[in-house]
Amino acid sequence: MTYIYHGCPEKMIGTVLYPLNELRTSHLDVYWREVAKYSDHPERMKLPETLLPILNCLWSDVLHCSLIHPGRLHAAWQEAGACTIPEKKFFRIPIQRGAHHPVAIMRGRKVELLEVANYREIATVPAETSAWYVKLASEGRFGGHFVGVPHVLVKDSIDVDEVEIVHWSDHPIE
Repeated sequence: MTYIYHGCPEKMIGTVLYPLNELRTSHLDVYWREVAKYSDHPERMKLPETLLPILNCLWSDVLHCSLIHPGRLHAAWQEAGACTIPEKKFFRIPIQRGAHHPVAIMRGRKVELLEVANYREIATVPAETSAWYVKLASEGRFGGHFVGVPHVLVKDSIDVDEVEIVHWSDHPIE
């Protein structure tokens, strides 16, 4: 089985992950808390309203998931020299949970439809990501965990009931 990964919200309501625009109509307080993460840079502030033509929707209409086990990213942070890495939990979601929704893969600025049957996790941290971690670690900073990591974009909510939770520090099961 192959998986996608999504950070566990700190204050999750229920067992369903919702795209930002669904939160805007169902849980406005949660929407404002989650959209705040885009306010750290003028370019990032534009992301929620960015059009994803291949899915015929906005950035904020999809769930953004990682193709790489968080433990691999944690190891890359350590290799980069990060002193401390805040604890974080992630849902390890079987890709089949998103199979009945339109799904795309985003590599950099390139977005393509994804055939779930052909999906494979990536086992190596991208060079761009490792270089970013080295830069931040040398400055004593920590953030931008997924810079350079391809993303799976799921155009709908995903029920994560009974989904395994993994931590930054967990080693991937080979």
